[in-house]
Amino acid sequence: MHAKYEQTHPDDLQAILEDSPVAYVPLGTYEHHGFHLPVGFDGIKAYELCLRAAERTGGVVMPTLWYGIGGGHVGYKWTLIVEEEHLRPLLATTAERLVAWGAKVVVLYTGHYAGEQVALVRQIAEERAAQHPGARFWGVTDPDITTPLPGDTQRGDHAAKYETSIAMYLRPEWVKLDYLSNKRATSETRTR
Repeated sequence: MHAKYEQTHPDDLQAILEDSPVAYVPLGTYEHHGFHLPVGFDGIKAYELCLRAAERTGGVVMPTLWYGIGGGHVGYKWTLIVEEEHLRPLLATTAERLVAWGAKVVVLYTGHYAGEQVALVRQIAEERAAQHPGARFWGVTDPDITTPLPGDTQRGDHAAKYETSIAMYLRPEWVKLDYLSNKRATSETRTR
């Protein structure tokens, strides 16, 4: 049994968490992802991957927690990055409430994997695990579940072959390769 939290009635949420006490919390941000991917790609990717995992394991998938921290794209047009002090309490409270409602496993999955965001997700998972020894908390991101191609030293990228491949697999209509051109300058992405 699995469900989308925001579309599920209270009694059904209770039954699902009793049957499969797993909760997925997808995180993303609004960020320029090249001209060929949607600006909300980190969040919609995380949500879709969490839904697919819940189909296999059961559990509840929370709505995407938008906004992220860190990364090198702060000055890019269409990018909204916030400070950690704004995101931390939302994420910590969400994890805390899920355990109070019966989740035994909480997966904090961030599709935005700037170092600061990944560190925050893992730190919150560690803090909550220390407070709730009967539950498991995982801070996870794309490079944790991606197999590197031969010759690659990293298992993730920003709007390049890994993220674009994930998008093409999940929803090919998200990818607009015809929007790419050598004539489009990076300067088109900058706001300052």
